[in-house]
Amino acid sequence: MRAALRQKELLLREIHHRVKNNLQVVSSLLNLQASRVDDPRLRAAFLDSQARVRSIGLLHERLCASHDLGEIDMDSYVRQLTSELLLAGGELEGRSPSTRARRRSRSGSMRPYRVGSS
Repeated sequence: MRAALRQKELLLREIHHRVKNNLQVVSSLLNLQASRVDDPRLRAAFLDSQARVRSIGLLHERLCASHDLGEIDMDSYVRQLTSELLLAGGELEGRSPSTRARRRSRSGSMRPYRVGSS
């Protein structure tokens, strides 16, 4: 029984590792493609897609780091996601996010979210 549990945990870690790597590859390919286009709107579309992949990766990372795979620390997740989106927004506009915008992303707090809850 213990051996089966260890094998299950090992396989789950391997799956998480592969998902993380694949998301990183997709993000890198989008970044590479964005750097090779001249049209600002097309570049923005690639960078927007990259930000979406990053947010999926962040959610996956939070799920993997959680002690309970059914619960996410939403406060931490939203703070980090907001920070990523502000940085991506600055990249899209060719500037870094303002200090005021970064401070806004740090205000407030949220309860953990139970995955599958309504």
